[in-house]
Amino acid sequence: MRGLSRLLLAAGLVLGGAVALAMVAHIGLPGGSWLLNVAIAKLTLIGAGGLLAGGAVTGRLAKRQEQRGAIASGRVDRPG
Repeated sequence: MRGLSRLLLAAGLVLGGAVALAMVAHIGLPGGSWLLNVAIAKLTLIGAGGLLAGGAVTGRLAKRQEQRGAIASGRVDRPG
């Protein structure tokens, strides 16, 4: 599950970075209106944010699962 988490985080980072570079370089759809280019950039940034959030949640769940497994097997002392 940690591999999936890292993959989602990396995909979100690459996608968001690519959109940011395209915005800075003024790259858009040829022949498209500026409104269409802005809409596509916003939707892509929302998608990148979703990938980043999904990766963070997946990583947190994987960490929680590992901790519960360690406690159940007696490898970790319980506080209190």
